[in-house]
Amino acid sequence: MEWPGQLALLVLRQQNRFRYRLTARCWKAKSYEIAYLHSTCREAKSTLVFLHGLGASKDQWGPQIYSLVDTYNCVFLDLPGEGESSFDGVQSYSPVAQVERLKAFFDAQSFKDVVLIGNSIGGCIACLYAATYPAEVSRLIAIAPAGLPAARLSPAMSQFLESGKHPFGYRTVCEMRKLWEIVFTRAPKVHAFLAKALAARGALCYARIGKILEDFKGSGLYPLQMRLAEVKARTLIVWGSNDRVFDISCLDEINRLLPQASVCIIEGAGHVPYLECGEETLDAIQRFLAI
Repeated sequence: MEWPGQLALLVLRQQNRFRYRLTARCWKAKSYEIAYLHSTCREAKSTLVFLHGLGASKDQWGPQIYSLVDTYNCVFLDLPGEGESSFDGVQSYSPVAQVERLKAFFDAQSFKDVVLIGNSIGGCIACLYAATYPAEVSRLIAIAPAGLPAARLSPAMSQFLESGKHPFGYRTVCEMRKLWEIVFTRAPKVHAFLAKALAARGALCYARIGKILEDFKGSGLYPLQMRLAEVKARTLIVWGSNDRVFDISCLDEINRLLPQASVCIIEGAGHVPYLECGEETLDAIQRFLAI
């Protein structure tokens, strides 16, 4: 690995945690561990729990989302199998298995008035959790959740379904930039030495991503189609108008299955609107939580 780039990434991560008063913690079960960041706002009544998308982590939510620590108790998880949480190639990382791990984690905590917020696969898990354990979720925010059919498949999903090859991980700078062109409407620009460091980290978890995708695919591509109507919590759905991972036509199924949900379309954003259009996404979340 390029150590200057790795050192720079470490410094940036620690600066971000210090800026937002985030404490790194680890909860251990018998067969797995969940790493997470926790920030406590003493006057807050609600706890916001964030579940990231495939290949992301608890340290990649962006400054606008992290600013919520000033108003709410916030918990940013590394989903089991990813980030600093444990990975075991023998275990299943299907959405249903992840829901049960999340349940065990919550049972061991003392969080009050839980609001689940998830993006992509994290959004799918958040929705399934809310459907399975409705009494434990006060509100739900799903940002372009995986697990729903689309009237128009994105090129990335068409490639995955037809060939089995996925573009959702990377081992080189070239592969990383191709993924960013899919995920973002406007791909971020980073210095070459940081790009090499990021690609080196991506190479280390590439096999994990493949395993998680296979487990997801093996459990049925559209797990939300059968369960979304069971969600009882007040729900906000956020989608980028230019999402190239899950086409915005997925909203047709959401409107059919969960017509009571509030929907916010972030114009000009891709699959991660909280990073591309942070202020607009934050405003939508704050307005929803204030109701």
